[in-house]
Amino acid sequence: MKILMYTVINVNDALGSSLHVRKVAEKLTKRGHDFVLLAPLFPGEKKTHNFSIIYLGPTGKFILLIKFLQDINAGLKLLGVILKGWKPEAVYSRFGLSTIFLPILCKLLRIPYFTEVNGAHKADLKYKGTSRFLMPFFLAIERLNYICSRKIVSVSDELSDLIRKMRWVKANQVVTVLNGVEVENYKLNGQCDPDFRRRLRGEAQLALGFVGRFEKWHGLSNVVEALALIKNQYPDLATKIKLILIGIGTEQPNLERQIVQTKTSAMVHFTGWVENNDLPKYLSCVEIALAPYMPYSSTDGSLYPCPLKILEYLAAEKWILTVDTAFSGIIRENNAGYILNEVTPRRVAEAILWAWKNREHIFKNMKKMQSVIEQNYSWDVTAQKLEQIMQKGSSC
Repeated sequence: MKILMYTVINVNDALGSSLHVRKVAEKLTKRGHDFVLLAPLFPGEKKTHNFSIIYLGPTGKFILLIKFLQDINAGLKLLGVILKGWKPEAVYSRFGLSTIFLPILCKLLRIPYFTEVNGAHKADLKYKGTSRFLMPFFLAIERLNYICSRKIVSVSDELSDLIRKMRWVKANQVVTVLNGVEVENYKLNGQCDPDFRRRLRGEAQLALGFVGRFEKWHGLSNVVEALALIKNQYPDLATKIKLILIGIGTEQPNLERQIVQTKTSAMVHFTGWVENNDLPKYLSCVEIALAPYMPYSSTDGSLYPCPLKILEYLAAEKWILTVDTAFSGIIRENNAGYILNEVTPRRVAEAILWAWKNREHIFKNMKKMQSVIEQNYSWDVTAQKLEQIMQKGSSC
């Protein structure tokens, strides 16, 4: 099948959304499809991949005008490959605020168009501080993409339900395909030597780990405040707990100030940037993985209802302290973590204390998680589902 995928994100970045695009592209190519990816090119970041890619560049970051020009460029590239005799049987778009030309062009050329949605669009716009004068325009772009789509692929049942409520969307038009994870990476690289473990966590008897680009919505300030509560109430226990923050991000200066103010420096360690292939080694040094995400909006739904990090934690066989997400069901079924019903420092502290008291048996359940994730949430499974959606949708 001839498949053209379009993305508005930097495919060479280390973000989870970029990883998603690369893995789906790799798997669809491996499954024998004639696959081409259209993606923006950022200066100095052109790389070779094991799938065909046409870069839409040069372009810049976070500049709306350039994003619209990129969309036009994507349409021109589509016309270019068609004129050369390669007409896609499906165009799959991870649409953004500027995706206008491509869906219209697909409609005119009768090419089946598919849209992937990764969060509640209206809530995303509000979080980014979009002007109320521009809001109707961007919501109209969302409507355009949905109207032009054979199928709308959502990353969670919660988000699918939200989209089905829109009056211009047909209920059977929306399908759910959860994110995936490369389990093999955790099988091969999921161990660290004792010296590395000691350097990372010291003599701590319970290590908590967070992986990501530290942002406010990650809820890490609540974790630091929770450690301060534990330190004040149980000073002896505080010497046995270590928080390991794996990554970098915009919130790090604020977290560092908070750590100094709460006098929890001895309980926290920043690793700095870690490459994705090295994450299994770092995660092998912790008992509890953290995903205490803060909701962006209580009325428009969660923007990140299917976080890749939770899957990576489970693939690493880590017990998780998290919030309600698309993976809550599998966590509950396998006793694989603690799901917070409220994200506050006190609730986080209670969860950590509960894990400490029950540490003798709760971590034993995690040994089976790798096989559970591999059977249900690998990138191969994700690619196969997308393949079936496009094949069925293209024949309509």
